[in-house]
Amino acid sequence: LRVGCCFTSNQMGVGRRMSPGSGWLPQHLELLDDPATKKLRLSCGKVGKDVVRAMAKSLQDNTILEDLWLDGDVIDIDVALTLAASLRVNKTLKILRLRGAKVTGTGAATIFDALKQNMSLQELYLERNGIGLHGAIALAAMLKLNKNLKVLHVSHNPIGSDGVDKIARSLHFNTTLEELCFQQNKLTSYVSETLGGMLLANSTLRMLYLVHNNVTTPDLADLCKYIEANSTLEQFVMTGNAIELEGSLALGELLERSDTLLKLCLWGNSIGPEGAKAIARGLKSNSVLRELRIVMNQVGDGGATALADVIANNEHLIEVDLTSNGISEVGGNALARALQRNDTLVTLGIQGNKVGDAKADITHYIKLNKAGRKLLKDTLMPASMWAEALARSSNDPCVVFTLLKEKPDIIR
Repeated sequence: LRVGCCFTSNQMGVGRRMSPGSGWLPQHLELLDDPATKKLRLSCGKVGKDVVRAMAKSLQDNTILEDLWLDGDVIDIDVALTLAASLRVNKTLKILRLRGAKVTGTGAATIFDALKQNMSLQELYLERNGIGLHGAIALAAMLKLNKNLKVLHVSHNPIGSDGVDKIARSLHFNTTLEELCFQQNKLTSYVSETLGGMLLANSTLRMLYLVHNNVTTPDLADLCKYIEANSTLEQFVMTGNAIELEGSLALGELLERSDTLLKLCLWGNSIGPEGAKAIARGLKSNSVLRELRIVMNQVGDGGATALADVIANNEHLIEVDLTSNGISEVGGNALARALQRNDTLVTLGIQGNKVGDAKADITHYIKLNKAGRKLLKDTLMPASMWAEALARSSNDPCVVFTLLKEKPDIIR
């Protein structure tokens, strides 16, 4: 298998020649002819089992491919065995994505077993594969021994709470995984103790995603305490869960005490105005958070105003996203006033809100911040830095005018 070149029958073990420009299966076989990425995306159901098996076998000798995406249909036991055999010896594949490709319990176990000794794979994405508890147990066994995997996403696979428990417990022993995502896994019971134990024992995980998993408010409250005790987690994503006020209070307390969390994403969690106020209270004493995303949570003008009060005096936040939160011009004006004082925030998402004329003011101040408005406070800033700021703003006369108005001596 050679990415960026024609595939011949000798290379693939099939009787047809395949080339990116040949017109054969134009939408189902995607070759990205880029030596920096070296990717192959294959639609299993449309190219057929023989082509998939031949491709999988060719990985044993391949030294070029780094990113393989198998999309759609079923990976039967024959193909799974072939892929597993290749994964045991392949030394260049870094990313493996299985999306919508159903894998039998035995097939999944075979692939995961091969990854115990794989020395190159760094990212594994499993989406809609029909992997249940049996597969989760095999996956957990692999994680205990694997020394290279850094990213694991398990999405739309019905592993349930027991499967999450098995995977989380395996990370007590894993020393390389940095990013873990559980999405729509049909959780039926509390997971805070399971995930909390993982956070207490693991010292390498930096990103944790819990997406549409029906995490309850008490569960989140407990989980926040474990995150506070963890010293390595930098990004926490909680989306699609009705966490309500109690959960927001717990998040606020987490922000108040955490000295490691850099990014917090809360998307579609029914936080509401009072929940946003609780999070804002926590932010007042936080000096480490860089990104806050509270999207589609109906925080309204009350929540927006509370967050604006924090933004006005916060010198650490770089990005805030308040998209689709029912914010009117009242909340918009509060945010604009906050940006008059804040010169460090470079992104403020307000799409999907009817903030009226405040949008223009917010956009203007964000542009100024991106251009380097905070430089105005530094009387010792060298002229070369100002030249760079003006260069960044050269396409926006209003920003250039404002910078020059505040610092006319830059052009002398």
